[in-house]
Amino acid sequence: MTANTLPLYLLPILLTVFGVLSCFYGYGLFKFTLVIIGFFGGIFLVMNYGPAFIADKTVLIIIAVSVGIILGILVLIFYYLGIFLSGAFAAFIIYSNLNLTIHGVDPLIIMIIIGIAGGIISIIFQKIMIILSTAVLGAYGIVTGLAYFIYSLKNGFHAFPNFYGALKNYHDLYYILLFVTAILAVCGVIFQFRMIPEERHRRED
Repeated sequence: MTANTLPLYLLPILLTVFGVLSCFYGYGLFKFTLVIIGFFGGIFLVMNYGPAFIADKTVLIIIAVSVGIILGILVLIFYYLGIFLSGAFAAFIIYSNLNLTIHGVDPLIIMIIIGIAGGIISIIFQKIMIILSTAVLGAYGIVTGLAYFIYSLKNGFHAFPNFYGALKNYHDLYYILLFVTAILAVCGVIFQFRMIPEERHRRED
């Protein structure tokens, strides 16, 4: 493992740790979760779309981390923006993994509409949507982080799009991981709803 691959080595570990915290404690740690969502959201966008414009992996990683830090700070400062983005990212994750399409409509337009709808619903139904979105994002983080780490140990550490593209070629494994993600998300929602009365009771004491 070289200095250039160290960030790629740490990314799945950090993603998995974030996933656990977000999935099961997302509501109670929402401000912290917002920063992490912004951070990994920025990294996710740059690592997915950046390779088309940036060939140097080191530069790509530096830009991804920088964008992640900036986005993490912005969503913390603008709280409602953070709530909106948490719902938008959760909706985007669901859409991108289910491969939903509408004949004659550009997938990018569908993605934007679904993202905006998820963000608006999150603002209207804050508590419920914070729990749902953090559970979904956390479950995705856990499964993706572990799968990315195992894949990288076997095939070498590459940028996330390489892993994501390879994963989609193994259809059975891909849908198994989606199923595991859904189960984890449901567990996270149940756990967070059970934790809320305990947190309220502690504050009243």
